[in-house]
Amino acid sequence: MGNTSSTQFVKEGGRVAAQSFKPCHLFGDSDLYGLGVRLGFYLQYFAAIIAIYFIAVQELRQLRIGLNIIATAIFIALLVNSTQDSLVILDWTILIQLALVFPVYTAPELIVDNYIDRSFLWLLLALFLFVMPWLYFRGINNGRKEGCDVKILFVFAPISIYNSHFVGYLRFCAVVGCIIGVVALMISYANISNAVSKLRKEVENSRKKYFRLYAITICPLLLIITVVLVEMTLKVNHLDMDRSPLESTSQILSFVIGLFISVTVLWHCYVENIKRENESLLEQLLKVGNRIVHGHVHPGPRHERTDDEEQGLVGQTRPEMRQVELQA
Repeated sequence: MGNTSSTQFVKEGGRVAAQSFKPCHLFGDSDLYGLGVRLGFYLQYFAAIIAIYFIAVQELRQLRIGLNIIATAIFIALLVNSTQDSLVILDWTILIQLALVFPVYTAPELIVDNYIDRSFLWLLLALFLFVMPWLYFRGINNGRKEGCDVKILFVFAPISIYNSHFVGYLRFCAVVGCIIGVVALMISYANISNAVSKLRKEVENSRKKYFRLYAITICPLLLIITVVLVEMTLKVNHLDMDRSPLESTSQILSFVIGLFISVTVLWHCYVENIKRENESLLEQLLKVGNRIVHGHVHPGPRHERTDDEEQGLVGQTRPEMRQVELQA
């Protein structure tokens, strides 16, 4: 991504078109977080939540592989942008906010039977965290323009990225992030070891309810927080994304890919759910059939004769007794 697409303030005295913008007009990098790209992310995140709820192992794995590819491309693009005179701090902040939904793809460990893609995802998280010290100690002033401010959200409230106290807090978080990155690296290595030993795990029926509870509580909350933080960050900084509108090639491509993957996963979840319901019904019918065959079905209540009925049988002829017995 060149200077034509990186996040930066309008350059004064550069292009003729710049004269029509205010001095602090801020162009956003649509290739990284344009509307089509963001919608593609949100749709896949929603599909991942549905996959967790229905314990759709293969579908969740497909989503994770797709996220690995996208996250790798974004990481490389951010590194390239970091070598230019652009507001890398804003780019990284928005992409970190987009990655807040990361636990949706990794937390339910037991429902995953493949470790390579999960290992790579933890490795990417570690790489992102290891870059944080450079970002907040050296890169925070990249693309800075005197008299212009950049804000990010802290507990849903906008705060200047150049606030000295806030910068100190961010640098502290960067150091802590490196420690978390080491842990993520260890988890990545553990997953590789499991893959080498071909260790496989299956979700237990007793734990399915916990995964479903996780899918309808924690996961939607992470998705809502992600959407609110990203969209509000774009709004408070008045980022101009008109250089790549939704109908542009890059945005349409990202949106269609996200839509296609999400619809495919949702359809597979629906089909698998119907199949499981039919298998459960068939299993119940087989159990009832086995009980009938082996005589385990309890007969209905029998009619017991009263004393009066027993006495009434005395003195009757055999045909009459037979008729009474039949009536009973």
